[in-house]
Order: sequence, then C-alpha cells, then structure tokens
Amino acid sequence: MASRIAIVTGANKGIGLGIVRRLAKELPDDFAILLTARDEDRGKAAAASVDSTRVHFVPLDVTSEASADALVRTLRADHGGRVDLLIHNAGVLFRTPPTPDAARTVLGVNYYGVRRLQAAVEPLLAPAARVIVLASRLGDVTSLRSASLKAAITPADVAPEALDGWVGSYQAALEAGTVDADGWPVTGGLPPYRVSKMGVIALVRSWATAAAAAGRDVEYHSCCPGWVATDMGGASATSSIDEGVDTPAWLALGGGRGRSGSFWASRKALDFVAGGY
Repeated sequence: MASRIAIVTGANKGIGLGIVRRLAKELPDDFAILLTARDEDRGKAAAASVDSTRVHFVPLDVTSEASADALVRTLRADHGGRVDLLIHNAGVLFRTPPTPDAARTVLGVNYYGVRRLQAAVEPLLAPAARVIVLASRLGDVTSLRSASLKAAITPADVAPEALDGWVGSYQAALEAGTVDADGWPVTGGLPPYRVSKMGVIALVRSWATAAAAAGRDVEYHSCCPGWVATDMGGASATSSIDEGVDTPAWLALGGGRGRSGSFWASRKALDFVAGGY
C-alpha cells in the first residue's frame, strides 16, 4: 500500500489525464494516484494508457453523493483512509445560450460537484495535504453587474453555505427570467460557466481562511489552466494540454506554498476581488 494518495477527478481525458501523466512522472515514489471518471470503461482505459503501475482507476460521479461516499469507503478500505492531494478537475461547459436545464448541469458539476466531493473527503485530508480546484479566468467578478452580487462572494471568510445560496440564486434568476435585471453575466453561452467558476474560486478562499483559523496544515488553491485544446476547449484553443497542465501540476507539486486561498494563472497569483484579468 502506498503511504500517500493523490486523486484527480474527471481524468479519463484532456487536462485531467494530462495531470495524471505529469504526476506519475514527478510525484515522490510513495504516492499512489487515483484517476477518477464517471465512465468505467473510459476510466480504466485512461489509467492503462499511463506508463506507471501506481495509477489506479476509481469510479466517481461528482454529481452523486452516493458516488462520493463510495470513493470515501474505497479510500478507507484500500488506501489507508487518507488523502494527500486532491485535484478537482471534472467540469463541463456549454457554448449555447443558457437554459435552466443546461445551467443546472454546469453548476451541478462545476460548483456543487466540487462542494460535494470536498465535504466527503475533507475529514481524510492528511497533514500538509493540498487541494487544487481547476477554475478559469472567466470566473471574473467584473462580469457581475451588481455590487451586491459581487460583495456577497468576495470576502475571504464567506461561508460555503452562503456561496451555495449565491450560486442557487443565479439558477433561480435564470428560471425566473431575471438574470439581466439582477445583474448576472448575460453574454453568449458562458454565463453559467462563469458563475460556477466564480463560485469555486470563492470556495477555495473560504476553505483556506477556515483552515488557517483552525491551525490546520492544509493548503487550498484554484487555478486557470488557460484556453486548452481539449474536447471542452475546442480546436481553436491557444494552449496545448501540456501547457494547460503546467500550473495545476506546479501547484500539486508544491508551487505557491504559503499562498493558500490564491487563484493562479501561468504560475502567478491573480486578484479575485479586483478581477479584470
């Protein structure tokens, strides 16, 4: 049994699989790497494609509480009941005009999926553990046209439950047809994605603040991998998968130490409160 455990979600392809490949080469030898994905066949094939005996597939649907609980049982039964590195990579994006159903899917994976899995795994985090959430520069608070919406998520100590309500209020506004009047992002097909990424950046800041207040030796970071040529990013994207992997892998391997709660792009910390990046 490996003495330390790393988990990467949504890792059967794209940036997630790229992160697994990088970690398999660069993490210390005492790490096992759990590659997770919803689809068992694709997940197993992805794990087998990595030239490393320490990469193992574990099924995980981040939208399912039962699936998150099953992962925790696997961790307790087979991997010492600890987590040293958790990378929240699973995500979805629709480029079509937002509908309530599409937004529910995007928010369910990108925000609530992160929230759900983190709550399940948090008790297993080992001393000096690191949690990395893949976010986006599109999670920019300057896209909010309401001062009150911005003020609700920019304090570093905002409660996760308050963030749940904030994200939920976007869904409610979309269903009521009031997103424009309420000051939410309205451009193109990306507003739900923008809202989800603002939400997880704010979550990371909240977790980091709470951990510091409790004296816990755990670091939380969010990062933008860039516009990457994957199924999600599309063929017009400006960065390769290797380039997209760089910042999350750098954070996973100890980059940004002492800057818990920060949002990173190209290995540089960005100002979430000011936005405009």
